[in-house]
Amino acid sequence: MWNRIFTVIKKELKQIRRSPELIRILLIAPIMQLIVFGYAATLDICKVKTVVTDRDNTKLSRQYRRKLFSNIYFIRAADFEKKDDKDIYLDKGLAKVSVEIPKNFAFDIHRNRTASIQMLIDGVDSNYARIVESYASEITRNFSSLILKSKIRKSELLSENILYSHLKDTKGQLIDVKEEVLFNPELESKNFMIPAILVMILLVTTMLLSSVAVVKEKELQTFEQIVATPLSAFELLAGKLLPFVLIGIFEASLILTVSLFWFNVPLRGSIFLLYLLTFLFLFTTLGFGTLISVFSNSQHQAMMTSFLIMMPSVILSGMIFPISNMPKWIQLITYIIPARYFVEIARGIMLKGANASDLSFQIEALAILGLFIFTTAVFLFGREVK
Repeated sequence: MWNRIFTVIKKELKQIRRSPELIRILLIAPIMQLIVFGYAATLDICKVKTVVTDRDNTKLSRQYRRKLFSNIYFIRAADFEKKDDKDIYLDKGLAKVSVEIPKNFAFDIHRNRTASIQMLIDGVDSNYARIVESYASEITRNFSSLILKSKIRKSELLSENILYSHLKDTKGQLIDVKEEVLFNPELESKNFMIPAILVMILLVTTMLLSSVAVVKEKELQTFEQIVATPLSAFELLAGKLLPFVLIGIFEASLILTVSLFWFNVPLRGSIFLLYLLTFLFLFTTLGFGTLISVFSNSQHQAMMTSFLIMMPSVILSGMIFPISNMPKWIQLITYIIPARYFVEIARGIMLKGANASDLSFQIEALAILGLFIFTTAVFLFGREVK
């Protein structure tokens, strides 16, 4: 019995050895996934882009600004004194936090009154917002504590209790942070995840179906018969891909319907714009699927290659893990991931009510990538047909 089993094992190993594509996938896929998960899949929060509006512009307010940015958690995106352009940064996703230091900030503290600071937090990612909120509160408490200690030293009081008796109106707290979470005030994780699920399902479904469609014809040896017809390469490809466009739109409609009416996820922007940009995203996924089909000789190979592309797309698109937390060189790679832009588009339209102007960068980037990928796919497919 064991001899027969070992004979089958030897046969399978020989078949694997004769398949260089499978060997490459087996070697490259684990290494790629290890690198992607090791560097990009982090839940640590750091380098949160923050805009500050300092309406007081005093020594004390500048000290607070320095304290806010003297750590790994917050980085300065912009500073304002009188302008109200900070809202644009949050709407366009250029910053995740907006801090406003009011006028009379230093005056209130010097008079032993509680000074208020307004903090607006992008709540699209609920977990991210909670952690950012706690970091900001802790930094503010530490700064308030330093001021209290400074007052103790200057007044040469013997104990903090004596000082607190002079600060009874502040309840021992000189700075009060008034936090407001925007776009997802209830901090519900479903509002963050469901737009990403829309992107993921469209990516997986359309890329897999389009990559297998042509390869199946090769396996059944009917591809040559189709090529022999009067159809041009473009007509053949259009006929192959248009059904998957319809499937993609159907999938998107199904997900949106369930999201809106079952999970009560908001749709604050234009549904027409969302559908229009879904078409644009499908150009990239179907383009990738066509490229895979050109270089694959079997359905198994096409599916393996599709998953090899889909895994980094999911991890590096910001669907689950914030891109801002990733190392700089990984962040640079994300700029060539089409799913990154459609994730930002879907969340922007659904949660922020973003319009085409707010999403201009994402739309332009997705259009350029889609045009390049699809044009390359059509060219290579046409060459294979000829």
